[in-house]
Amino acid sequence: MSLFKLGQAFLRHRAHSTPNLLKSAIQPLRCVYMSNNLEVPAHYETASERLSSVLGCSKQDSCAILMEYPEIKKCAGQRLHTTCNYLTKNLGVDKQLIMSFPWLLQFNKKILEEKVKLLSCVTKCAISSTVPLLKFDTEQLWKLFSNKLEDDHAYLLKKNCQDTQDRITFLANNLQCSELEVCNLISKYNFLMAVPIQRLDAVFELFRESKISSADLMRDAWILRYNPEQIKTRLEIIQAVGMDNAKPWHTRSLEKSFQRSLEVHVKTEELLEKSKKKLEYIRNLLKLDSIEDSVDFARKNLFLIRAGDERLKNAFETLLSLGYTIDDIKAVPRMLVCNCGTITYRFKLLKEMLGVDKPSLNLIVLSNDKFNGFIRNLEMQKLTEAALRLPC
Repeated sequence: MSLFKLGQAFLRHRAHSTPNLLKSAIQPLRCVYMSNNLEVPAHYETASERLSSVLGCSKQDSCAILMEYPEIKKCAGQRLHTTCNYLTKNLGVDKQLIMSFPWLLQFNKKILEEKVKLLSCVTKCAISSTVPLLKFDTEQLWKLFSNKLEDDHAYLLKKNCQDTQDRITFLANNLQCSELEVCNLISKYNFLMAVPIQRLDAVFELFRESKISSADLMRDAWILRYNPEQIKTRLEIIQAVGMDNAKPWHTRSLEKSFQRSLEVHVKTEELLEKSKKKLEYIRNLLKLDSIEDSVDFARKNLFLIRAGDERLKNAFETLLSLGYTIDDIKAVPRMLVCNCGTITYRFKLLKEMLGVDKPSLNLIVLSNDKFNGFIRNLEMQKLTEAALRLPC
């Protein structure tokens, strides 16, 4: 096995076996190419150059796409040009968007035309906004839209007294996002096209009244398939105990988990009520505008209430001496309960290994196991990069 293939296999293994927190810290092979401008391997050279000319991007970027979607490597140059021209000139999809959904290039023009023709019959959105749905074949697309098409039209026409909406625009308006983002959501959660629109409308109305944000709903789209009556009952209980920071998952969790959340909330409020002196100290230390800001900050980071003033002060001063700002510290408040010696040691180690003046506090704050794992992966990544630079 060549050194390149060995390095590729290693990093792919790491990408799947590493916890989510480390996934964001360890660059997979395709990102290594894009960020470090490494030389493209010989057996990717031709395909990478071909794709680069089609998308107008660097060879490193095209190589990254080919590594993630190797089937594009098999597509002839003329076919790639034809597909790309159809997407950009006929559908108004810019090349940056194609790079976000590069699997589009796997389809030939005829297949895309069939899907576009179907989508233009079932939605009022611009086809460029429905790009994520093009991954489905025509049969899947028809099943996705046909079941509720007439019901949706009748309900929206009755509600708005005008024929200007469909399910996609309805979801976009209620989630306060673009139609493209809705289509991307639908491509992951097909049930959004199956739940009766009256039920969706009822759920949206309940969450609007409870002031739960649309961003929270998008992060927990599963809630949109739940019974409005169950959601309403839970929201009434949440409102009764004064839980202002409720999330959608509170309304769909098991009863035992929900009751536990309520207990934690009540105990938290009691603790904050008894800790007025500590809240004032946190406010002064982090230069917060008001005592209300201090309460909100402490509610999200209760460990600050339980930590001693001296410990908070020492960690705070250590971080400032290393060049971090108060805003940096507020973004990763757990740093304030870290040992000063650990902070300094990790700072120096990461500064040397990453070659940066100010390593991310998200790395310094990792648990011992995760931090040691990150360092090991970083060392292996450096070895892999060195191997990739060698001739194949």
